[in-house]
Amino acid sequence: QNETEQQVLYTVDKTAFGFLVPALGQSTRWAYWSCNGYQSLAAKKKLGGIQPMWRHLQNTGDLHMMYGGGDQLYMDGIVDDNKTSNLIHEGLFSLPLLQEWMVKPDRERMEQEFTPDFHEQVYEFAVRHYIDQFIEPEFCTALATLPCIMSWDDHDAWDGYGSYKHLNHCKIFKGMSPIMQELYLLFQHHTTAERAAADCDMFGHKGFSTLHYIDDGATALLSFDTRSERDAHQIVNKKTYAMGWERLKEIPDQTKHILLMVPVPIAYPDMFLVDTVFAVGDRLEFVDKILNKIPGVKNEFDYELRDDFLDHWNHHNHEVERNSLIDKAFTLDSTRRVTIISGDVHHMAVGKLQSKSTGQVIYNIICSAIGNIPPSGVEAKFLKTMSFLHKVNNDVSMSLQTKFDRLQYPFGEKHTYSNQVINRRNFSVWEQDRTTNNFNILFYTERQNHKEFPQIIRMTIEPR
Repeated sequence: QNETEQQVLYTVDKTAFGFLVPALGQSTRWAYWSCNGYQSLAAKKKLGGIQPMWRHLQNTGDLHMMYGGGDQLYMDGIVDDNKTSNLIHEGLFSLPLLQEWMVKPDRERMEQEFTPDFHEQVYEFAVRHYIDQFIEPEFCTALATLPCIMSWDDHDAWDGYGSYKHLNHCKIFKGMSPIMQELYLLFQHHTTAERAAADCDMFGHKGFSTLHYIDDGATALLSFDTRSERDAHQIVNKKTYAMGWERLKEIPDQTKHILLMVPVPIAYPDMFLVDTVFAVGDRLEFVDKILNKIPGVKNEFDYELRDDFLDHWNHHNHEVERNSLIDKAFTLDSTRRVTIISGDVHHMAVGKLQSKSTGQVIYNIICSAIGNIPPSGVEAKFLKTMSFLHKVNNDVSMSLQTKFDRLQYPFGEKHTYSNQVINRRNFSVWEQDRTTNNFNILFYTERQNHKEFPQIIRMTIEPR
């Protein structure tokens, strides 16, 4: 960095690109986004692919960097909505050997060997899919002109990666997992497992977490790898947490904000009611048959939403880990402002964690998808209702903030249901005021005509 902002130019195959480096003392202006793909072919066609929001992101003014918060691509691909079989994919599970494996009985699926033929099909597809995604128009321009930090979520491998109770232990998933991790490090971090610590200062027990500083150290971005060590009962290994907290002991005096980057939100409604229904379906065959008749309730492996609920911090399997993380966040927040940043859920919201004993408040900024279609207005209403029923623990309460005008996604109902949960595609732009140390956040929220420039919603987070 110099006393003035610099443009760094470089050339690849006679094509020139450039990116901006902020001056010393200048605020870093950066974008956060997630969910950069589709699971539905119909939605992709209706929304014009991922290009519209990427075009808008590049028209927001000069950016210095961006942060990809998970699902940078959808490795498991797209289901063709017009097909009667749920096995019609344009993704990882379209591979012939995986198609054959998925229709086998449970016991045979668990015992199927991950043969060299499986490895070849999966590896070749995954490499090709990364290349195809990263040369998508508009997105590839952003990758070439904006330095990027990334953290992965499930669809960077496959839906529910790490959260399946039994299939996590099958030989096919165990064989595919190192391939997905290898390519995640290669394409999203330009490194390998062996070089990650030296190249990117990554840390973790078996994962690849990061701590970055921007704004001359005024802002710390702590990103835990929530996939590499995940299973049905753990999100991040205790040893990895300890490494992260140890690094924060060396935090500079000038740091005013700690941004805790976790793909799946923490301050989010508990979906225990739906999970309870699935548990009944596990025990009672007639209930399972009824649920099986509802389109989209089941996928090839389990109830479609079960892995989503198991992904969430509020699932009862993760409550102890979640409470420990929240306690540590409030401890850090006593001297520096802690803010949680998430994506994953395809809704835009601001969650609020409040300590009864200290009065402290930690916000969880939740961004919608930059690519994928948001859920319906009915789900937004359901989430609003569930948020009133949720208490994190005896000291900490959770609520969704009434921050927004009532915006309704055009594919939903005519009337909107919530000014707490907004079901529109978006991304956010962050900039710290170096005089006041306030963090100014701009939510760029898609309009009904996705070709129009997004509506801007503003929020400010003050330092401690």
